[in-house]
Amino acid sequence: MEVLIQNGDRLSWISLDPHALSRPSRGFDHRRFGYYPRAMNWLFVLALLLMETPAPSVKRVEIKQGSACGKVGAVCRVARVTQDGKEIFLRGIWGSSNRDIWVVGNGGLILHFDGRTWRQSIPPRSLDRVWGNRLSSDDVDRQLDAVWGSGPRDVWAAGSGGILHWNGKQWSLSFAGRSPNAIWGSGPKDVWAAGFYSGILHFDGSTWTIVKEKLEHCCGSVWGLGANDVWFLGGESTLLHFDGKAFSPIDLGLSQVVRSARSSPRASQPSLDAIWGPHPKDLWIAGERGTMVHFDGKRWRPYRGLPSETAFGLPSGINALHGAAPKTLWGVGDGVFRFDGKHWVKVVGKALLAPKARLGPVEAVQLLTGVFVNPKAVWICGADGSILHARLR
Repeated sequence: MEVLIQNGDRLSWISLDPHALSRPSRGFDHRRFGYYPRAMNWLFVLALLLMETPAPSVKRVEIKQGSACGKVGAVCRVARVTQDGKEIFLRGIWGSSNRDIWVVGNGGLILHFDGRTWRQSIPPRSLDRVWGNRLSSDDVDRQLDAVWGSGPRDVWAAGSGGILHWNGKQWSLSFAGRSPNAIWGSGPKDVWAAGFYSGILHFDGSTWTIVKEKLEHCCGSVWGLGANDVWFLGGESTLLHFDGKAFSPIDLGLSQVVRSARSSPRASQPSLDAIWGPHPKDLWIAGERGTMVHFDGKRWRPYRGLPSETAFGLPSGINALHGAAPKTLWGVGDGVFRFDGKHWVKVVGKALLAPKARLGPVEAVQLLTGVFVNPKAVWICGADGSILHARLR
């Protein structure tokens, strides 16, 4: 019999042998205490469980860990996450430092890296009432899509069923009933969440409020530069800007961009998946089929220099953008891309045939879904359970 207990962000699986528990303990004088030794064994186990926080119905994942690349700029696979031999779809990544990295994904999965070791963290038990029975990596309806925080004791995760909060010791269910895909904030008392089926929600430090009900084609990505400068992106051409008082729709002029990039005028417009920028006059948007636009403070202009997939000449798609400075901007999706201040260059290409995902340096990847950048490193997660890392200095 195995028992799962939680202590902070750590999981512990304890194997209990009922026959061993029924055997008398050595050195125990039952005549002095007046009851049987086997009862003392069971009482000890009961006390141990009561001292720990009961964990929800989750399944243990296997985490194979490796080391970072020694060469600056080289991309290495530093961890691989599976469950019962199957890859787990990882969806979002964020960190307050290189010793405090969080990853979320399918099956309600939450992982934490403390600078040395990746460990599985536990969602709150209250999610059992929202999601039902045992969480599984195969269940895409019980997924966490995004993670963001203002610091190590203020981390938020959003996905199917609601919004979770980490206070430095444990996770709690902060908001239930909606399924936001994205989350971002300017601080602990100004957090935004949005999704295609949740509308736009805002947290003021004490309460979540539904600011806008469900919007067509909105929103899959949220990014801001302050409480009065927040952007909501999603769908084919939807972009909303919040200036601290009101929301304004933005015309990206993507119809011309799409027509110039495709031979068939009847093809559907590509989805917009990512937005990020270091300055109000320097914002980037990216999505499917090589679609990318840049804002210089006055107008949105198409960018047509994103490297294509060389095997078939297909335009690369980008699912996530993040950076630490104007010249430290990275994008991931059909490969790993980096902006050097003038051009986007391909760092790692897409694998046409899925290779065995070994740890160490990687030359080709499958679909990548999340990226987090700080001045010292890049952290990336993917659909095949991979966590990638690159040193910047």
